[in-house]
Amino acid sequence: MPRTLEELAAELANCRRCALCETRTTVVVGVGNPSAEVMFIGEAPGRQEDLGAEPFIGAAGQHLNELLSLAGLTRSEIYIANVLKCRPPENRDPQPVEIEACSPFLREQVRAIAPQIIVTLGNFATRFILRTDRGISGLRGQIHITGPFSVLPIYHPAAAIYDRLKQPLLEDDFRLLGRLIETRRAERAERLKRSKSINSIEPVEQTNFCMISASPEETQAIGARLAVLLKPDDVLLLSGDLGTGKTEFAKGVALGLGISEAVSSPTFNLLLVHQLPTGALPDGIAGPNTDSKLPHSLYHFDLYRLETSDQLTDLDYFRLLEDGAISLVEWGDRFSDALPKDYMLIKLSVLEDGRHQLGFSAVGQQSLARLVEWQAANE
Repeated sequence: MPRTLEELAAELANCRRCALCETRTTVVVGVGNPSAEVMFIGEAPGRQEDLGAEPFIGAAGQHLNELLSLAGLTRSEIYIANVLKCRPPENRDPQPVEIEACSPFLREQVRAIAPQIIVTLGNFATRFILRTDRGISGLRGQIHITGPFSVLPIYHPAAAIYDRLKQPLLEDDFRLLGRLIETRRAERAERLKRSKSINSIEPVEQTNFCMISASPEETQAIGARLAVLLKPDDVLLLSGDLGTGKTEFAKGVALGLGISEAVSSPTFNLLLVHQLPTGALPDGIAGPNTDSKLPHSLYHFDLYRLETSDQLTDLDYFRLLEDGAISLVEWGDRFSDALPKDYMLIKLSVLEDGRHQLGFSAVGQQSLARLVEWQAANE
């Protein structure tokens, strides 16, 4: 089960995964808006952060606060974390063994927050997120699309303190961040407008058939067989009460796509990203597959906690449905009127004899074509 930020902080409080636990004063987890649109990732805590248990509160943090205004942001709107949660002695560079020990926590933070934009501050954060050996100088000033995230590498604010020639570049990059935020918000508004327009039209076609499962393993097997037929931008909506097998079906889809990592319902995260084996980078922080005919990721949504369809826009749901991944949406039927009209609906229920029924229907041309293939495969 994905962990909350509070659960991560509780575990980190006594972390002894690497030798930095012997020299730190405190563990610096992260701070800010847990539902932030923009997440900043730095390198490691400095002296002031180690004493104050909060990232970016020293001179670099003060400079960051000043730069945020150029992007139209305030400190309270963003979330800030570091690759390392403990200060390296004398502020030396992070060592590979320390990054390896600490990186799982950062990945979980990214998943818990689900930002739309990640800003990497300096070389270490940029190389970690983009999985590259290139330096910040050659990557800054550009927007990199990695999975569901827009990543903007920027010089560390401390760089301008020691080298004033970098100040204009920093200011340019924060202005670019502001334009990126405006663009993403405009795109979400347009997608919401378009989806409402599309949903005023009746579905083109719809067909139905059912399958019976006698065990969780059989439900997984059905999901795995269906996964073989899926293509980029396919959307599966899972409907059914608790205990009807939605998560088992999701596990099967993941297995059929070749995903080996554990799959669970992302109830507390809203979205988990599982990289397909054909993708370039692991752990949900990755670039799209270079072959546009192949899906690069499985996006696993859980909309149980959402209260209104407007929150789908805040989650950037509509953009993700169109970026070449396969989307699997638990409790998606609650907002079917607000969703683009092209999806396969799998309705799970428990029969009187304890077996599970899976009902398949399709709305829209692409999903209907996939359902026809699926029905033919089971005849």
